Amino acid sequence: MSARRFVVVAAVLALGVALFFPLLVSSTGHPPADYCLHNIRMLGLSLIQYAVDHEGRLPDSFGDLLKQGYLTTTRCFICPSSSAKVPADFPWDYKSADVKVLSTADNWSSYAIVKGVTLEGKLKLVILYEKTPAHLYREVRHLASSWWGRRFGKFPDDTPGRFCAFSDGHVEWLPEAKFQERMKKQRPR
Repeated sequence: MSARRFVVVAAVLALGVALFFPLLVSSTGHPPADYCLHNIRMLGLSLIQYAVDHEGRLPDSFGDLLKQGYLTTTRCFICPSSSAKVPADFPWDYKSADVKVLSTADNWSSYAIVKGVTLEGKLKLVILYEKTPAHLYREVRHLASSWWGRRFGKFPDDTPGRFCAFSDGHVEWLPEAKFQERMKKQRPR
């Protein structure tokens, strides 16, 4: 009876290790890219929630998201690979702060909201992106094989690119050339 229990316990442990080992490897392999992806996803979902509540319009600035409670932290405004920091004089009481002061987050944030986009009935529009192509393909290719990642395609390891949030809620890394092409097509006429 005790040998059977040992086999069952060993099997459960082996299954647990097999399931969680890839997550541990991917989260410790390239943390800046992983955290940047998380930041973009969180900001993108906040933008979509704001747009749903405001007839499909995106906010003018990150200050609107903070002031109206769609975001409760500024930690997601900065990519870990960036040297930017939250200014020491930036207010921490977002509800009582002036929205103009909160809007200064757009200046030092690693990310930018696409201006002039309305989400009514439109899918797969870029709504948020990294201001600079901060991540090379070699830093993000491990995400393509993770359980929540997307297939990015194959590129040379030194291909620069950006994470982008889309209006349907997904986040994708785009090589710089594809990003520029997509933004040109999406530009309001």
